[in-house]
Amino acid sequence: MAMTKVFFSDLKSGRCSSVVEARLLRFWEAKNVKRGGELMWMDLLMVDVNMKKRDLERLEKLIYNSVRQAAEVHRQVRKYVRSIVKTGILMTDICETLEDTVRKLISENGLKAGIAFPTGCSVNWVAAHWTPNSGDNTVLQYDDVMKVDFGTHIDALSHIGVMAEVDRILRPQETFIVSDDMEKIGEIEKMVESLKWNVRMTRSRYGGGVISVQKSWWRPTEVETITSAIASERELV
Repeated sequence: MAMTKVFFSDLKSGRCSSVVEARLLRFWEAKNVKRGGELMWMDLLMVDVNMKKRDLERLEKLIYNSVRQAAEVHRQVRKYVRSIVKTGILMTDICETLEDTVRKLISENGLKAGIAFPTGCSVNWVAAHWTPNSGDNTVLQYDDVMKVDFGTHIDALSHIGVMAEVDRILRPQETFIVSDDMEKIGEIEKMVESLKWNVRMTRSRYGGGVISVQKSWWRPTEVETITSAIASERELV
């Protein structure tokens, strides 16, 4: 008699004559000295998941559509910016026009869709990652070589990734402002408080909110990092 493979998702409550094979891994086993030598371990149950091909294709289609849409916006913005760049144009005008065009074409929506990272507009010997500040009067000269680096995204950013990038590029005492729904604002507020940044303002209206924070000079010391790691390990025991 041929064996038919049965998945956990095929089982229903009640009596059943089917047999499901699963793999059980025990990672380690040790005595907990804090609990009278009681054995402790971690088990991992390996479960086979029966996801139909059409379900996988539907999931992949959603991802691919987001990537294609973001790429198409990127293509259109590149084409438009090339048509307006000319000798004597302010670098700030290039960046602001580019980012405004991205916001319009991609229908900017908080962290769900918009600009993936700050626009880089580097000239000549500056290799990358330079952006003119507000009020900068630098203009593009006839013989300049300019490198423009910008990104678009749809459903591709996480709050942790965004805050890690903000922490990398933002200087101490500079301000960071976010506008999103209150649930996301609450998550961001917890992150910046853990970094010991100064929350300058939070406002909410009709389910949306704005938070303004100022980066501090704080950085965890080696002692603080070790203490935090020990505390986390104790919580697991």
